[in-house]
Amino acid sequence: MKRLAIAAVALAIVLRVAFGGSDDPNPAERLTAIDYIERGVARYELGEFDQAVSEFNHAIWLAPQIARAYYGRGNARSSLRQYELAIADYDKAIRLDLRYTVAYQNRGNAHFNLEQYELAVADYDKAIELDQTDGETYRNRATAQLNLAQYDRAVADYDKAIDLGQTDAEAYRNRATAQLNLGQYERAIADYDRAIDLDPTNAAAYRGRGLARAILVDTVGAIADLEKARSITDDPSEVADIDALLRQLKGQ
Repeated sequence: MKRLAIAAVALAIVLRVAFGGSDDPNPAERLTAIDYIERGVARYELGEFDQAVSEFNHAIWLAPQIARAYYGRGNARSSLRQYELAIADYDKAIRLDLRYTVAYQNRGNAHFNLEQYELAVADYDKAIELDQTDGETYRNRATAQLNLAQYDRAVADYDKAIDLGQTDAEAYRNRATAQLNLGQYERAIADYDRAIDLDPTNAAAYRGRGLARAILVDTVGAIADLEKARSITDDPSEVADIDALLRQLKGQ
């Protein structure tokens, strides 16, 4: 219902700005850069990302010094997976407003999606410098650090993210993965337990817990977890890896 309400408001904004509320026969001639930004945001909320880019283009043409227009276009381009173009827009938004926290966050996300993890971490660092209360930024930085094999830093950031309310299954599973790589097997199992409690269909959590149990020579528990993971996943490469582990554990 909340999403439907947002969509309805967004559509109302598009219609209001497009047609106005007067008898002016040429309302489009009255549109300002802010009007186009509002239309762009509304199009974005409706999932109309190409149209959103077009609206932000108009805003930038009319007023090229408004950081929000570049930020909005960057968000739309990110949603279109045009990450390089999105980064260029976030760059411009940040040059216009050096304290634009969410622009740093979203530029970090774009770098992350391009597997540019060092650049992502640098952007998350800046976002956290500006706002230490956003758990999602700590979580995103942790995940980038996990991909860089910076496991101690990843655990610390997941700790902070969880303290700030990022308590879904993936947060616990990813912290467990970092702990597993640090040899903290009991802690990893505890976090995999939490992940599975929150999402009993999380194949990666069963697989990770199975690996930790295998290392701790809990062969029965490891086999049970790996078989459960195998029954859930539909990734052929994961199935092959799990089958190899099961054969090893069963002495086949």
